[in-house]
Amino acid sequence: MLAVGNMVMAPKHVYEAKGDMKNEVVGTGPFKVKRYSLGVSMELAKNQGYFVAGRPYLDGITAYIVKDRATLLAAFRTGQVKMPVPSNYVTPSEAKAIEKNVPQAIVQPYQPLRTGFFNMNMTAKPWDDVRVRRAVHLATDRQAALKAIGEGEGTLSAATITGQWAIPGEELLKQPGFRQPKDADLAEAKRLLAEAGLAGFETKILTRAGSASYVRVAEFMTDQLSRIGIRATLDMQDQAVWLDRIV
Repeated sequence: MLAVGNMVMAPKHVYEAKGDMKNEVVGTGPFKVKRYSLGVSMELAKNQGYFVAGRPYLDGITAYIVKDRATLLAAFRTGQVKMPVPSNYVTPSEAKAIEKNVPQAIVQPYQPLRTGFFNMNMTAKPWDDVRVRRAVHLATDRQAALKAIGEGEGTLSAATITGQWAIPGEELLKQPGFRQPKDADLAEAKRLLAEAGLAGFETKILTRAGSASYVRVAEFMTDQLSRIGIRATLDMQDQAVWLDRIV
């Protein structure tokens, strides 16, 4: 985790004086924050004292905060923005639309180490019961998820590991929760819920509004849970509220 880009070093004296680094931007990057309008835009200006001579090439960057994905992609198609970054990627169908409507755009396909995830709060009932969590694991159809969420793209995996370190596909397909057809897994999931004294229950799935990848996973899991009697509704919140809830 210390190797990811979010984990930058922070000056101790600023942190101690301010209490956090949410509103105090300090760094050694190629750009400086010129202007920030909450929820609207962020304007960056070239750092004249950047440690790499002759860089950056741009005099500045203006990033617009567009929460609606369709609006963002439309702005890109019409040239109002130069590069859309909706959750760091576009879906296969969006990529095809961009290739068709914006011929000068470069669409680069790649296979990231990325997963759709569904977290259960083990400090709250009934998720504190391992039988309930196992039931959800068993009921989730990963192959259906690749079709519904990934539009047929993607690789079936048990973790964010691919290549020679991953569990071989033929072995993975024999494991509970991954095997097909789902009849045996669904029957076992229902048995576990009954053993836990739960014929079914209601729950909420917290997800990030405006993020297609997060919402798709949440919608998919709503359907998957319904197959074992768990009635889930979506609780969509903007990123700030979503992060506070998780913390």
